[in-house]
Amino acid sequence: RGALALGPLRFAGPVANFSSNGGGDDAAPGDAGQIGGELLSRFTATYDYRRGRMNLRPGSRYRAPLRFDASGLSLTAEAPDYAVKRVRLVLPDTPAAAAGLRRGDQLLRFDGMPAVRLSLGRIRATLRQPGRAHRLEILRDGRRLSIRLVTRTLI
Repeated sequence: RGALALGPLRFAGPVANFSSNGGGDDAAPGDAGQIGGELLSRFTATYDYRRGRMNLRPGSRYRAPLRFDASGLSLTAEAPDYAVKRVRLVLPDTPAAAAGLRRGDQLLRFDGMPAVRLSLGRIRATLRQPGRAHRLEILRDGRRLSIRLVTRTLI
């Protein structure tokens, strides 16, 4: 496993997304990859737009272990208020696929809580924990469905 260096800071075994998708929100010409919020949440970031720089200062979560999603589920929040959560992608051979989740499903409740009250960050952090059972209520084609999703380590 490799390491990622951000200036003098090093992270062993980071998870990165290297998409072959030429379009969409996860790839753009010239991108080397994505490190995402899981890594950046360990810092206080200051942006210097004039010089095109981002300064990172280690925060309280700096030494926390790096975790990848354990569900295979990618969610999005819809504008204008980002309250509606919807399934953007379900990776094959993952707990989300085994549970029967599909692209376009609207998440109504997550572990008994209305999804409109939960941030994507909170849901994603919960889905990074392997070995946990979650109850999801979704809306698909006008029907409410209850789905049990059990997370597991994927990589």
